[in-house]
Amino acid sequence: MAQLRRLKEQSALSYRQLERTATRNGDVLPASTLATALNRGTLPREDLLTAFVRACGADPADWVATRRRLERGIPPGTPTATDPNATAATAPDEAAAEPEVPAASRASDRAPRLLLRGVLTGMAVLTAVTVVAILAVPGFFSFRHASNADATTGSCQGQDLRMDTATGECWGVSGGTTAFTPSSRPLADVVKVIDQQNRTGAADHLRQPERPYVTLAYVGALTSRDSFPTTLVAERETLEGIAAAQRLSLERETPGAPLVNVLVVNGAAGMAHGVEAADLLARWPRGTGASGPPAIGVVGLDQSRTQTLRTIREFGRQGVPMMAAALSADQFASASPMYFQVAPQDRWAAAVDTAFLTAGDGAGARSVRIYASADPDDLYSRNLTADLRAALAAKGVAVQQAAFRPAFSRPGGPPSADGAGATACGYPGTVYYAGRAEDFGDFLNGIYSTCGDTPPRILTDDDITRYVADPRLRGMYRSVPFHYTSFAIAPQTCEQGAGNTFYATLDTLFPFECDGNEGRSLDGHAALGYDATLTMLTAIENLGPSATRAGLARALGGLRIGGAASAPITIGPDHVPVRKMVAILTVAHGRPPTLEGSCGDSAPDEARWCADAPGLP
Repeated sequence: MAQLRRLKEQSALSYRQLERTATRNGDVLPASTLATALNRGTLPREDLLTAFVRACGADPADWVATRRRLERGIPPGTPTATDPNATAATAPDEAAAEPEVPAASRASDRAPRLLLRGVLTGMAVLTAVTVVAILAVPGFFSFRHASNADATTGSCQGQDLRMDTATGECWGVSGGTTAFTPSSRPLADVVKVIDQQNRTGAADHLRQPERPYVTLAYVGALTSRDSFPTTLVAERETLEGIAAAQRLSLERETPGAPLVNVLVVNGAAGMAHGVEAADLLARWPRGTGASGPPAIGVVGLDQSRTQTLRTIREFGRQGVPMMAAALSADQFASASPMYFQVAPQDRWAAAVDTAFLTAGDGAGARSVRIYASADPDDLYSRNLTADLRAALAAKGVAVQQAAFRPAFSRPGGPPSADGAGATACGYPGTVYYAGRAEDFGDFLNGIYSTCGDTPPRILTDDDITRYVADPRLRGMYRSVPFHYTSFAIAPQTCEQGAGNTFYATLDTLFPFECDGNEGRSLDGHAALGYDATLTMLTAIENLGPSATRAGLARALGGLRIGGAASAPITIGPDHVPVRKMVAILTVAHGRPPTLEGSCGDSAPDEARWCADAPGLP
């Protein structure tokens, strides 16, 4: 293992850098799992070995051949037809065939020159058995996910596009089919569909001038600085829901039905450039060469972070009405009188979670340990934790709180999500994960690797629907079941949604969502994106062709949407839904989620424990 650790040191790449390199290759190589693998020694699957070798810049063909020989029980030193002139980097059999010479001693003679970010010095040769041990860890995963991988899917050339030279992200207002980079290819395909519908709307406006013709802007974090395959699934599906609402409105062919032009605006990862993007949108379309009415409102928004709060305040300063799709932090509703949302607030979700946790008589109902992100900019984690503590205290539940260091944060301080998961072993109560989806896999890995067959009871919140969204991730830690909160539940198959107008439209526009390799995510973000847009369009239709931003903000107050895809919505006086449905689901053995129960005025059949929720709004 000393040679293995030396390989890591000489590569000059961190675990996260190796992970990102694998993603650019179309593979997944989780950093925390790779770190755990340094202490394991069983034979990995073939695709796992391929992912790691390729991330190191080497040709995996010979390494794979060696793995197959080991799997068949053929000793590494058995002669093969390997080219005798091949280097140890591409012929692991040859390296293993000389056991009398220590690998480290042969380094100067056969040091492989692997391409790791262009230049790498000679490295010590590993035996085949040692190399395959790098990836040998139960639950370690590496699959091709080109549809979700960071990829260059467009350019950053346009009047309202900007490049962040530090991160390489293209942000701003997309023009036509321009996709932001780095992004995902399915997301770029969704942008193209929206652009096609924008062209249809413009043509219909000339043919039907009596119909209101408006521009709505989707604003979100459409680029990523990490390699997590969950990162852009929710954003993509939110845009799909917006596109479905746009299509259905275009097809109505009635005088009052709005014709909607949708702008796609990227605020960059973490909404780092959200405020600047808002300024660009305020000037659109002046000086861009684009056509269409100025944006009457904003839909979507993304991630409950400090930068998101600043973006909301900036739009409020400009007098632009906003309808957030999935934001839930309590403080957003008071940030601007122009702000509205279709998702429940954290305080309502915390009340439902508390009712669910305390419904039984076991230890999980008497004590809860909350694991929260140490990121000071993560308003979601901080706000949810505070709401949970208050709701649990009201029921007399003992609460502990533990912090973890999220991915890509500075070393030091609290443990990583993986390390935090390991500390949950043996806890007799309920473990509540109040972090982000991108760290949840690491948290589960810590539990899986440390707790054995006795994982703690786990509950987590709606952000984890982005993790559950990917069936391949959902199946990684089959022996670690967990419950999670959801604001919307999608049909598990396209056949189940065929009778619903929204889902039928969604599947027609984006047939890859019915593909067996991708599949519907189950996370409900498409429904929330649809509901946010439908709410805006309903208010605009009520106002007629003379709709203004100020008038739209007034019309949104108290609006009821019975045909919402997630659940019926009534916008209350504080600009958030009144007792909207919140569901609790369970993931076990990697299977699709199962419903435990739901609470709220719009829940089809309230669970018996809903009545015990403290402080219900």
